[in-house]
Amino acid sequence: MGYKIQAAKVLNKDVEKKAELLATEVERLKASIQEKDALIAQMQQTSAPDLDSVISSLGEVGETLGWNGWRRSGYRDCNGTLHKGISAISAFVLDLTREFQPETAF
Repeated sequence: MGYKIQAAKVLNKDVEKKAELLATEVERLKASIQEKDALIAQMQQTSAPDLDSVISSLGEVGETLGWNGWRRSGYRDCNGTLHKGISAISAFVLDLTREFQPETAF
């Protein structure tokens, strides 16, 4: 009977040590998650400039360089339609494609 009690005591000490190690690891992981969450929140607050300001800057550069249709407000396509946001870039590329495509005669 004495061996069983001794074995139980040894086993309990081993379980207690492992439980302490696990608790320490859980606390370390929680701290790591909190640190990463704080970093993500910080990155979201200082995110890249919004698309409208990028288009405005592109329009300003285009206007300065003499690109037809570009203004700070967006891009005016060959049909006279004013495009803003990502639509401005799409319309610009479409006009360039049309401009540089050879005409096919049927």
